[in-house]
Amino acid sequence: MSEELSPTQEQEMNVFQRIIGIFTSPREVFESIDRKPDWLIPYIITVVLVIGMQLLVMDIGIKDQLAAMEAKGITAEELSTVESQMNSPFKYLGLIMAPIGVLVVWLILAGIFLLAGNLMLGGTSTYKKILSMISWSGILGIISIPLSTFMILNKGTAKGVGTDLSVLLPGLAPGEPQTLMHLILARFDLFTIWQLILWTIALSVFYKTTTSKAAMPIVILWIIYCVLAIALTNLFSSFFGM
Repeated sequence: MSEELSPTQEQEMNVFQRIIGIFTSPREVFESIDRKPDWLIPYIITVVLVIGMQLLVMDIGIKDQLAAMEAKGITAEELSTVESQMNSPFKYLGLIMAPIGVLVVWLILAGIFLLAGNLMLGGTSTYKKILSMISWSGILGIISIPLSTFMILNKGTAKGVGTDLSVLLPGLAPGEPQTLMHLILARFDLFTIWQLILWTIALSVFYKTTTSKAAMPIVILWIIYCVLAIALTNLFSSFFGM
């Protein structure tokens, strides 16, 4: 006599099902992660995409930086020195740091979200589940990173390129600092909002609560991040004359 499999005994979603599910049925993906958390595969995918983008737009980024410096009135000799430094082998340092940088950011975010979730949602989750949430929501990069890369390559500059509301404002000249309105609208990015929604769904699954309640720590942390990002950008712009 055969026995029916319980929900926990059913075959889990494989990697490809999770990747597709993040876009089509995210709740099912996070329910699968709740039972069997893992973060390594999407981390590898994200790092490969980030390194690929850096390689493709590296020269454009250097050109943009040189144009900004030239607009500030540095001499041709100084500009030539800076250009030589930027085109040295050190320009590839970012490629080496990408895997470390992505992981460090994710580890910090996981700790922050775990603390906020445990304090505000009246339950407990695990660090591995929250890290898996961040990692799998990063699969949105399969769309966002190639899209951003294409737009930069097509335009020949990273200035005025993005998927946020700041692109609706008039473009800035090389070396011109971002206005407060630019900084505010830049926070409203299509893929950032999408990721916030995924995090909300994930927390509602992990903490067995409603999405409206799960949204509270996400929204509060996002607002804090926006305020700090805008304030620090203004501070550094004033300090360095950018």
